[in-house]
Amino acid sequence: MVSKPNVLFLLLDGLRADKFLGEKKSSITPNLDSLLEKGTYFSQAVASASGTIPAVSSIMTSLYSHKALVKDNNLYRINTKNQNFPLEFKKNGYNTHATYQDVISFLNLNKIFDDASGYDNYSFLWKDLTDEILNKFDNNMMQEPWLYYLHLYDLHILSFIHAERKKHAPDEFFDKKMNMNEHERIVSAIDRSLGRILAKIDLEKTLIIVTADHGSESGAYDEELEKINAQNIERRFHKDGTSFKIAHKIAVSSPTFLHPFRKKLSFYYSEKIRKNTNKKMKPIIQSVETQNISNYRKRLIKQSARFSGDVESPLYDDRFRIPLLFVGPNIPSGKILSSQVRSIDIFPTIAELIGIPYEKNIDGQSLLPILNGEKYDIPAFLDGAVNAPKFISKEWIGIRLPAYKYFRLKNNSKNDSYLFDLKNDPNEEHNIANKNMDIVTKMEDILVKYLSGHSFKHEEIHESSDEEAKRVEKELQKLGYV
Repeated sequence: MVSKPNVLFLLLDGLRADKFLGEKKSSITPNLDSLLEKGTYFSQAVASASGTIPAVSSIMTSLYSHKALVKDNNLYRINTKNQNFPLEFKKNGYNTHATYQDVISFLNLNKIFDDASGYDNYSFLWKDLTDEILNKFDNNMMQEPWLYYLHLYDLHILSFIHAERKKHAPDEFFDKKMNMNEHERIVSAIDRSLGRILAKIDLEKTLIIVTADHGSESGAYDEELEKINAQNIERRFHKDGTSFKIAHKIAVSSPTFLHPFRKKLSFYYSEKIRKNTNKKMKPIIQSVETQNISNYRKRLIKQSARFSGDVESPLYDDRFRIPLLFVGPNIPSGKILSSQVRSIDIFPTIAELIGIPYEKNIDGQSLLPILNGEKYDIPAFLDGAVNAPKFISKEWIGIRLPAYKYFRLKNNSKNDSYLFDLKNDPNEEHNIANKNMDIVTKMEDILVKYLSGHSFKHEEIHESSDEEAKRVEKELQKLGYV
C-alpha cells in the first residue's frame, strides 16, 4: 500500500438513501452491493442542503452553505476565502481531479482542483462519459496519490421532457422488470457503468466514498406519480420564442450605457415565464387538495408541480436522507452504523483517516470515533438553501435528530413551525408541533445555538455577467431545479 491512499469521491446526484440500501430498494446494483460488503455504511446520513450548489459547497468546505458560498450577482460561488478540503489535499502532495456537469462550473471548481473537466447535459455514464473517465486512468493522468471528485448527474434525466428521455435514456430505463420505478432503473444503469470504472481502482490503496449531494422525490414515485410528474415537466417546459430571440439580440448588442436596460429586459422576460408557468401549474395544486389521498402523496404532487417555486418546505427527508459509504484501507468491512451523521462530516473524516491536517474551525467533524465503535448521534442543521439567489421565496431552516425533525421559516419561530415524529411518521405527514410544545422548545433551543452569531447573509462579489446567470438558469431549468 502507498503511504497515502488514493481517494475516489463518488457523488451520485439526487440518489436517495432508501434506494441505495433497504427494503424499498429493488434496483440491480451488483457493483455498489460489492462495495457495501467491503465497507462501512452510515444508514442515517443527512445532507446539508436540498439543492446541489449549496450542498456541494458545504461538502467541499465542511461549512454550512451560508458560510460556504458567496453571492455573485445572480449566482452563488464557493467562498475561496474559506478552507477548502481539495486544496488542503493538494498542499499535502495529492494530485486533485474533478469531473462534473457544466451546470456547476461557475462554482469555480477549476480553481480548486488541479484537473477539472465538465461535461454537458447530454453526457451520461451509459453513453460517452464512462469512456471520458476511463481515459484519465488509461492515459496515465492519475499520478498517485490522487483525489478524484466524480460528480454524476445521470438521475437528472428524470427531469427531461419525454422526447429527450426517449432519445438519451439507457436500455434499463425501458425495462420494467422487478417492479422498479424510473429512479431505480436509472440507478441500475449507473451501476452497470460504475463496474467498468471500479475495475480500474485498486481497493488495497484507494479510499472510496459513495454518497449524494441531496435526495429527490422521484425515488418515491409509483407509476401513476411518474405519469403525473412527466405531465408537469411538459407543462413547465418553455421554449424561447421569436420575441425573446429579438429582445436578446438587441440586449446583447446594446452599448454599455444601456446595460441597465439589459438587466430590466432579462428580469421582465424571466418574470413573464415564471407567471405563465405559475398560471399553468396553479390548477394542479388546487385540485390536489380535494383528492382523497395521503398527505405524503399530496406533497409529492405539489413538489412535482412546483407552483411559485415553493409549494412546500424543502426540508423533508425526501431531499435530506442520503447514502454514505466508506470503502478501503482501515475501513471495517460489512458494517452498517445507525448513528446520525452529516455530509459536512465526510471530508474531515477522510482527512483524519489519511493524516492530513486541517483547520478545526468548521461545522463538520470527523466520524473516526464512530467508525471505531463509539455510538452517538450528531444533530443535523437543515438549510433550505437554493441554487441561485433569484429563486429564493421563503428561507427554511431546521434541526434533525434521529427521533424528531423540527423546522420553520428563518425569521419566524412563532408561525409555520413543523415537528415530526420520524419513528412513527417516517413520511412526515402529521405535524405535531402544536401538541408537543415541550419538544418544540427543546428543538428550538438546539436550532438557536446553531443560529447564534450567524446572519445568513452571504458575502457579495460582482464577477458574473447577466449572460452567464441566464445561461445557468436555463441549465438548471433543464435539470429540474427551476
